[in-house]
Amino acid sequence: MGLLSTKENIDNQGEISRPTDQRFKLGILFQDYVPSVPNLKVYLNMVYNSGLPGGSPSYSDPYQFQSRLPSYKRADVGFSYVIVDKKRRYKTGFLSNFKDLNVGLEIFNIFDIQNSNTNTWVRDAYTKRVYGIPNYMTRRIVNATLSMKF
Repeated sequence: MGLLSTKENIDNQGEISRPTDQRFKLGILFQDYVPSVPNLKVYLNMVYNSGLPGGSPSYSDPYQFQSRLPSYKRADVGFSYVIVDKKRRYKTGFLSNFKDLNVGLEIFNIFDIQNSNTNTWVRDAYTKRVYGIPNYMTRRIVNATLSMKF
């Protein structure tokens, strides 16, 4: 868990949030093995961060752009299975060629939450107004792994 407040005062105009002013952060990691299948390991990682300042377009007064991005929420889950290691060796067959052999499956952002971390600033040519368009981060990803030592 983290608490943070970063501010700046430009030319004595008053304090405004710095781009890294992420007020609150909470990260939780659970990791364990399955008692009935000790070679199967599972982890669950959850993160919550309060929103960052939205920033301001280049060459503009940052005091006019003091919005915050939405909060960042994410949960990941991973499974790994140990087929061969120091405790579990095979004397014959294909698996006897390995010192270590593991397979894994991870699902990042399991709830498919659409998080943004910055804005792209777009100017309307007619009205000269500037709009912040969120840049979205990667959504759900599935990752499979195979790790081996000979």
